[in-house]
This record gives sequence, C-alpha cells and structure tokens, in this order.
Amino acid sequence: MPALQQYLELAYLDAGLQLNDEVLLACSGGRDSMVMLELLHRMGCRFQVAHANFQLRGEASEGDEAFVQERCTALGIPFHSKRFPTQDEAHAHHESIQMAARRLRYQWLFSLAKDLGCKRVITAHHGRDQAETLLLNLMRGSGPVGLQAMLPDNGKVLRPLLFCPYEQVEVFAKREYVQFREDASNSEQKYRRNFLRHSILKNWEERFPGTIDQLVKSTQLMQESNAFTQRQLKQMAEQYVVQNDAEIKIDYSLFNNPDAHLLMRHVLEPFGLKDQSSFILKERARPGAIFSSETHVLVADRGAWVIREVQEKPSAQEISPEELVQFGDYHFVLRKREADERMPLASRAIVLSDTLVSTGLYVRSWQEGDKMRCFGMQGQKKLSDILIDAKIDRPTKERIPVVCNSEGTILWLAGIRSAEALRLSDVNLATWVLELVEHDR
Repeated sequence: MPALQQYLELAYLDAGLQLNDEVLLACSGGRDSMVMLELLHRMGCRFQVAHANFQLRGEASEGDEAFVQERCTALGIPFHSKRFPTQDEAHAHHESIQMAARRLRYQWLFSLAKDLGCKRVITAHHGRDQAETLLLNLMRGSGPVGLQAMLPDNGKVLRPLLFCPYEQVEVFAKREYVQFREDASNSEQKYRRNFLRHSILKNWEERFPGTIDQLVKSTQLMQESNAFTQRQLKQMAEQYVVQNDAEIKIDYSLFNNPDAHLLMRHVLEPFGLKDQSSFILKERARPGAIFSSETHVLVADRGAWVIREVQEKPSAQEISPEELVQFGDYHFVLRKREADERMPLASRAIVLSDTLVSTGLYVRSWQEGDKMRCFGMQGQKKLSDILIDAKIDRPTKERIPVVCNSEGTILWLAGIRSAEALRLSDVNLATWVLELVEHDR
C-alpha cells in the first residue's frame, strides 16, 4: 500500500472518521491538493471539493478553477467554487493579500462545510509546510502554542499529510501521473513563506540533510507538551473564572498566582485579548480600564475583570401599543394602565399620557453627546454622566437603550432614569405604562 494512503487512513482513525463520513477538500489545483484529491477518491472516501478563486492572477486563476472543476466532473465528485475580491478585502481590512486570502478562504470553507454537513475540512499541508509555519511563528515571537505550528486535527480542519515528508508527495504525483497546475507566484520570494522555502530551508536541507524532518518532529513534541500544559492551565483557571451566558468574570486574586501571566494568557486567548494580558494585569487597580478585541471587551471592574461579547447596536424601533418590542437584551411592552393600578417602579417602567403615546414613541441606542433633563432636576445632563453616577460598567452601558418621543426628546434611559418631560399635571392622565418585561413574557 502506498505510504500516503497510510497517512490518510491513520488520520481518519485518529479523528474518529469513517470513510463514508462526508468531508470537504480544499483544493487549489496545485500538486499537493490534487494528490489529496486522488488519495481520497482511490480510498473510496465520501467527499466534496471546494475551490477558492482569489482573482489575483487573471487568466491563471480562471484556469485553476476550470481545471479542478473538470477533474471533479470526470470523477463524479461534487464541486463548489467561490470568487473573492481579495485585493479590495485586504485594503478594507488593512491586511496583507496573503492574510486576507487566508481569512476569506477559511470563513467560506467552514460555512460551506456546515451547510453541507461535512465533518471536517481537509487540506493537503505536509511536512515542509509545517516546518515553514514553525519558522514563521518564530519570526513573530510566538510562544508554546505558536511553536507547535499547525495541528493535524483541530476539530474543524484535518491535515492528514502534515507529518509526511514533501518528497513522498512529489514521488506519488510522478508515479501516479497526477495532473496539477503550477502557481508562478509560489516562486516569488517577496512573500515570507516563499523566502523561507527557497532561501532558508532549501539551503539548510542541502547543508544539513534531515533538517526539515527534525523541525517537524519538534512541532510534534511541542504539541504533546502543550496538550498537557493546556489541561493543567484549564484546571488552575477554574478557581478564578466564573462564566455565565452574559459574561465571564476573572477574580483579581489570579494576580497573586506565581504563574499569573501564563494563566491570564490562557484565559484571554479565546476572546482575542491574549496579547494584552500583561497590560490587563497591571490595570486591576484602576476600575473602569477597558481593553477590547474585535469580538470582546474587557473591563477592570470592582474585584474582577469582566469580559463580554461585543454586540452590534440594533436599529431604532417604533413602540406600538400591546406589542412586545425586543431591543437587544431589553424587552418592552406598552400597555393600558389599570384604573386602580399603583404607580410602577421607575427602574422598571414609566407612565405616559394619551398625548405622548399618540404622537409616537421609539427606542434606540444611546449615543455620546445625548442629554436629558432628569425628572425633578433643573437643566440637562449628559447620559454618559448619568451612567457613571449609576456606576454602570462600560459593556453594560453600551447596551442600554433610550426611549424617545417623535421629536427625538429622550423620555427614559431605560431602567436607569426618567425625564422631566414625563411629568403630568394630573395622575389621571397617566393612562399608559411602558415597562421592561422578562424575555419569556
């Protein structure tokens, strides 16, 4: 049996996959991915093929897509492709072409795999790719996780040939007459990976044969070590971290642990805050200090760091009588007030006249610069100052809505303070109640 098939069989076994489990192969049309396509087909695996066209090489990019599609059609393999405006995306996100292409590729692959019910995305990374990734991560100043380079199986991506020498892939392609497309950009040394491949690793391997294999072996050893370390860190972190559906709290006592920096990086990594861990540890004594990533925000609160997911502010919504209005985490109901009903708590509801309701109400997110004349006070006050006085932390502040009349006057900073504009000359004019209700109402 060819050695490459043994790698594939072992990868399936380790991942708990059966040959009839649906998987999605990422295929560029190059030698490595076309070899993987042939291996999957010859072993009778159930798979589909996905080709990302980054539209960076003109006719060559179109030729790659057509080539992969033609081979899939000949073999009766389902084929999927998508074209990306990669240069525009790189410019918009201020990232390199390579980073933009990688991001777009994996976002699409994971989404497509989910839609198709595939258990893994399969790539054709091999030993040389692993050695290059290790060196790239070293150049970036990576820690233990970066030094393990790519994982053979992370639960989403399966890399069956990751520890296979590249020479075996070349031998298989020649012996089995595997057709593939050459990407001219792979020889351009303006890219870091290509420079390492052609100017560093090639010379190392010629001068010190077996260097690549030893680098790959180092990543395997680091993966084993990291797996153990992560289990230990997870166990240690449990005494400091409390998590619920809304937030994660990290007790300040973590700072006193001898391994505080290592523990903090471990806890913060899933939230994109790992690289800020040393600064976050220093700011525990300054309540209100804020750190953020693209997906989460961390606030130094009283006694703990609090992490919450960044939520997109919802659009303004009209409030109609007897209808449940959902605005982010808040739920409002505008209803008629009973004749003998007591005045509600100001923190949970406000009362309104027929005139205010008839002219229209809406709810929106509060904005910097918003002002309101609080009930019973003279002059206007910034909502930001009201929230500070109420000791509301920053992540919670961002989610609090305001209720306005049709002219845009703020009537209620929901759950916090009501406005003087709600004052009624006669209690009998309080014919409506706008209240905050539980989600399952």
